[in-house]
Amino acid sequence: MQLESLLIDAFKGKGYQKISDLLQERETDTLQKYSSSLLSQLDKALRRELDRNDFHNVSLLLKCIQLYFKSDLQQGTSLFIEQGLVEKMSITP
Repeated sequence: MQLESLLIDAFKGKGYQKISDLLQERETDTLQKYSSSLLSQLDKALRRELDRNDFHNVSLLLKCIQLYFKSDLQQGTSLFIEQGLVEKMSITP
């Protein structure tokens, strides 16, 4: 739940530093709950950071996505396919 709260703050423009700190403090192996709206916001933030060429934030967001995938592989995979993230990652410029 803490990760989701930090992500929502980041989406509101408060930056990604607290997320980075959380991920560096400890290995976050606890199951992370998520919703399709959170994944939609993650998708938008990921595209925005890619457009800005801010690869540090892109990497951070991908680590968050990885945590959600670990929580529920089947559910996460379905939602990421619906959001088009898998397609975006496989397209080469």
